[in-house]
Amino acid sequence: MRLDNLKEMTKNERFSRLESEDFEEIERKKTSKITELQGDELKERVKLEKLEIKAEFAEELEQFIHDEERKYNQEKRRIESEYDEKIYQLEQQQKKIYRDRREKLYETEDALKIRENEIEAEMQKLDEKVTERENELKKLNEEIDRKLGFKEYLNENNFIYRNKLEAVLILRKLKNKRMLGTTLIIVMIILMGLSIAMIASVSFPRGYKEFKNNYYFVIRQFVWFGVGTGIFFFTSRFKYTWYKKIKLHLYILGLGFLVAVLFSREVNGATRWFSFSGFNMQPSEMAKLIIIIYLAGIIDFCEKRKIRPEKLGFFLRLLIPLLVYIILIIAEKAFSSTVQITLIGMSMIFVSGVNIIQFLTTCLIIGGAGIISVMSTPYRMKRFMGFKSSELSYQVEQSLIAIGSGKLIGKFYGNGLQKFFYLPEIHTDYIFSGYAEEMGFIGSIILILIYIILLLVILITLAEKKDRYAKYILTGIFVMFSSQILGNIAVVLNIVPSTGIPLPLLSYGGSTTIVTMAALGIVYNIIKSLYIEKEQERLKEEEIVQEN
Repeated sequence: MRLDNLKEMTKNERFSRLESEDFEEIERKKTSKITELQGDELKERVKLEKLEIKAEFAEELEQFIHDEERKYNQEKRRIESEYDEKIYQLEQQQKKIYRDRREKLYETEDALKIRENEIEAEMQKLDEKVTERENELKKLNEEIDRKLGFKEYLNENNFIYRNKLEAVLILRKLKNKRMLGTTLIIVMIILMGLSIAMIASVSFPRGYKEFKNNYYFVIRQFVWFGVGTGIFFFTSRFKYTWYKKIKLHLYILGLGFLVAVLFSREVNGATRWFSFSGFNMQPSEMAKLIIIIYLAGIIDFCEKRKIRPEKLGFFLRLLIPLLVYIILIIAEKAFSSTVQITLIGMSMIFVSGVNIIQFLTTCLIIGGAGIISVMSTPYRMKRFMGFKSSELSYQVEQSLIAIGSGKLIGKFYGNGLQKFFYLPEIHTDYIFSGYAEEMGFIGSIILILIYIILLLVILITLAEKKDRYAKYILTGIFVMFSSQILGNIAVVLNIVPSTGIPLPLLSYGGSTTIVTMAALGIVYNIIKSLYIEKEQERLKEEEIVQEN
């Protein structure tokens, strides 16, 4: 009800003024109250609105925080995902690099298919025909079992291969590149062929006279070459470092033979040989190779223990064992072998880096002892004086006649005359004279070139091989061969006094043939290890390039 209506009602109903004023007062209070209530309500409403605003703001803030957390988590997951992806990529890259290395290093079956043109024809057939692979693999397994030296080298040098097929592939690749080893074998075959041919030509008169068999010495040389070939394959299969372990045993064995031969039967005034069923063995020849192995092992032992070569103890470790052998060989009256083993031993001692004063002093003492030995022995003194005089000894004179009569192209094979008992021992120490008579100057030069190639193979191997133990062995073998070759040719040409020095792989003789073949087998094994090392270095270089 409105206020005007109420007033009108009071007039119409004739309310008293007082009553009308009270009513207005009431109405005013009521209005005031209503206003007050409305104000409180408004305040409450404002308060509620404020609270609603705060609640909305809080919700917005919470939503904002939630959104930010969600964005943070998304970004975090994205970064973590990118990081994991990078890690995965790096791992995959590393795995790929590793797989590539393995494929290139070991030439797996898949790699064989990809690199088909780079592998031998036999390996191509393995890729083309599955049935042939099994048979070929069986053959390859048998082959690697026979290659014990190569297999042991792989094991010793941590050369990992997944199967024998891969190892044989590497071996065959190395064989194709092994020029030094191939050259060595070719030279051996040529010299053995020349030896058989020349012994057959120059020895048949003596063979018929003494044994009623023209080919007596040829047959025996065939036997020695057969034994020597077996020795060659034996020594070429064993890793050359294996001799370090048995150096002392070999030295004692050689010492025993040198002592025992002093009590053997004298032949031509000397006790140099053991006789077994008609075959003779000369321990002094074996001693040359044994002293090489022993001294190389001692030098390597001292170097690994940081013993300085300038020290007297280092020098005596090498000199004393050498002097023991020298004294025993002198006692056998084998002067040429004494000179050889002295040259071999002192050469190895010199290259080891010993004190030069100690070395030269020792050389003077040994040289003085050698001179005394010559002067105190009548037949040696006679040889020396005959060498210095104008009148040549019969043997040297006939040797020079044989060489001179050969002229440029020789008398041709089988037409020599000195073999008819003019030149003694023409099939042994003086076989070069018989060869020069029949083959002439040109043939002699060719023979010398063959020996030079043999020595060059040893020198090249010595220069390229990094292992010092192998270097010392090669040094000793080089001096042994070069002293024999130069010494023999110098004797037959009367450049040095006459003494018994066989020509390697050409002169008749069992001991020198076996020792020569054994030494060449060791050289071949070192050559084989040299090419394996080169292949490993090449593979390592490829890995470095791939990593970079």
